[in-house]
Amino acid sequence: MKKIMLSLKPLQDTRWEKHEPTGVEFQIAPLFATLDDELSRKHSDIYGNVQSMAFAHEVAPHIIKGWRGVGENGAEIPVNQETLKRFVETHGITIMPWVLRRSRSLDFYREQEIAAAKND
Repeated sequence: MKKIMLSLKPLQDTRWEKHEPTGVEFQIAPLFATLDDELSRKHSDIYGNVQSMAFAHEVAPHIIKGWRGVGENGAEIPVNQETLKRFVETHGITIMPWVLRRSRSLDFYREQEIAAAKND
């Protein structure tokens, strides 16, 4: 049996993830630790508490690369600067924390090794 190894770089540029409560699918890019730290510090108060909405607005373009099932008036809308801004304004407290957790997932760094190990 092969060992499962942790990659030092993402094995995929993005991953499609389904937000089960809504059925919406997001194409999520990994959030690298250096950017995560930089934005967390930038959007923290003097006590180190991250200001979640300011953080979400700035991080969203880095991690949300596409979506399926987000729309208005019965039509899907594309991901762009304006729609990301509106998405965070509406769902910054409810869905963005989930997207953020998925962008920090180790699945970006180990999925292929797990699949290979299971085949042995």
